[in-house]
Amino acid sequence: MKKIGLSCFEGFKCKADKCRDSCCIGWEIDIDEAALEKYRNYKGELKERFENCIDYGENPHFILGENERCPFLNKDGLCDIIIDSGEEMLCEICDKHPRFYEWLPGITFEGYGIGCEKAAEMLIDSDKDIYFTEQEIIDSEDESTPDDKCFIVLDVLKKSVRLIQNGNRPMADRLMLLLAFASNVQNAAEEEDYQIIPQIIDLYSDEAFMTKQLNDFKRFKTDSWEENYKKIIEIYRSLETLDERWHKHLDLLYNELDVVTTCETTGDRVKSWENMAIYLLFRHLPAAYFDEDFLARIKFVITSWLTNGLLMRVYLCEKQAEMAAMYSKEIEYSDENLPILLDMAYTEDALSTESLMGILLKLRGI
Repeated sequence: MKKIGLSCFEGFKCKADKCRDSCCIGWEIDIDEAALEKYRNYKGELKERFENCIDYGENPHFILGENERCPFLNKDGLCDIIIDSGEEMLCEICDKHPRFYEWLPGITFEGYGIGCEKAAEMLIDSDKDIYFTEQEIIDSEDESTPDDKCFIVLDVLKKSVRLIQNGNRPMADRLMLLLAFASNVQNAAEEEDYQIIPQIIDLYSDEAFMTKQLNDFKRFKTDSWEENYKKIIEIYRSLETLDERWHKHLDLLYNELDVVTTCETTGDRVKSWENMAIYLLFRHLPAAYFDEDFLARIKFVITSWLTNGLLMRVYLCEKQAEMAAMYSKEIEYSDENLPILLDMAYTEDALSTESLMGILLKLRGI
């Protein structure tokens, strides 16, 4: 079994009481059976609290207290369960959060969700190129080995990341090339012609080919770019929201579109978005192994840049991680919003390949 991660998250450690947006507030935490058994049989100082602060019904969970705080989150922002008995006493969700996983045969993708303040800071503040970390692990319960499709998905992911990390090209160019690459891969997948995908990957390693592609993309130039752009913002505004500040940010983008889209795009601000795009690719593209939907996920990366990516540039650098975390919680952590955006990739004209190309061309100044 191979475990793949992102270099920027190495050395992750919870900020605990220093976190300004604790994951122990506002989240109803379900309790797995193994942890529930520990809590039922506990004999120590927390016995009475385990009895009174857990709903032992059909879906066992901690009963949130005042201001939706976990009943075991103390006034110093620390976990009384850890203080009393150590991390091994935590339920599975608390022990694993903010990690996420995608399991393919013989390969596990493991990362840290940037809805977590610390993970967002590690991602956005990284000034070095992010790379994949790989580790061989022994898992007696899973002796599966990667099949050909696993390696194709992994190669598509790696090529997508390299396109994003091509610092010799403006971000809009990188995203146009990524979109074209995804369209070609999607066509091959739909025709079940996986053998041609390595050739597609090779093409998008040829600088002369990509330069010609960028010139060919000029055919997508349109006067409707602003209308299409605002429709994308409206789609995001129509989604379920957790924090009203997110809608205020979208309103700023909608009402000041010309200002936001002409903000400075050099230096750290480009690097921070490059990092976030890589994170989104790493988190969401491997799932194409199961539904073969490469294109919708790449479109999601692009619309993320057109919304939160550009908004991140408006704010001071120290606020960028906060914006990234907010976006992640509003979209990635929603069981409704992310599937809606993936479905709309094929049903909304504003999210068509032609529309996205037209917007990116305008942002490129063409």
